[in-house]
Amino acid sequence: MFSCAFNANIPLPTLPGLSPALGIAACEALRGVLQARAPARAQRLALKWPNDIQFDDAKLAGILVETAFQAGSHGVTIVAGIGLNLRGGQRLAQSLGRSVTDWTSVLGPEATTLRPADIVAAIARAWVSAVHDYARAGYAVFQSRFDRLDVLADTWVEVIDQGRTIQGGVACGTDHEGRLMLATPQGRFPVLVGDISVRPGSGHSKGGKPS
Repeated sequence: MFSCAFNANIPLPTLPGLSPALGIAACEALRGVLQARAPARAQRLALKWPNDIQFDDAKLAGILVETAFQAGSHGVTIVAGIGLNLRGGQRLAQSLGRSVTDWTSVLGPEATTLRPADIVAAIARAWVSAVHDYARAGYAVFQSRFDRLDVLADTWVEVIDQGRTIQGGVACGTDHEGRLMLATPQGRFPVLVGDISVRPGSGHSKGGKPS
């Protein structure tokens, strides 16, 4: 686990899209690490909106982003933290009753050649660049990058708030503000970052359409 803090001049209304943007940057950085050592595995690393990193269907890492206003300025301080399983994923999966993996399993025999500090450096550099790009142009410059990482694309998902399903639909990428878009029988609806969970639903498989 590690955190990075950044000072940035980002308008308050655009802050929600920063969470998926930093998830994109971290996932791309880890793909780059894999590409250099186990290229056949790199494309199996993907992003579950807003910022969970998965390998195939198993969770590898999660990201939390918090912000605070800078006193006497229009800027904000951003603290991005990530927790990534280095090993013990199988034991954790059994304990939690859901799919979890670890970096040793993802990287395979090459895992012994990579120090945790190398992972930290790759993600931190990607976050520095992402915060700069976001302050300059907002989430719009990340939208197509998300599409290349989107593990939920064309999958029926359920939006859960405090244990209750409040919306369901087919995930169809993000809009220019970083909101997850759901296609439903009533039309397309955005999902905001908040105290919610987005989970693949059992009603539709990959490529399914709302009935």
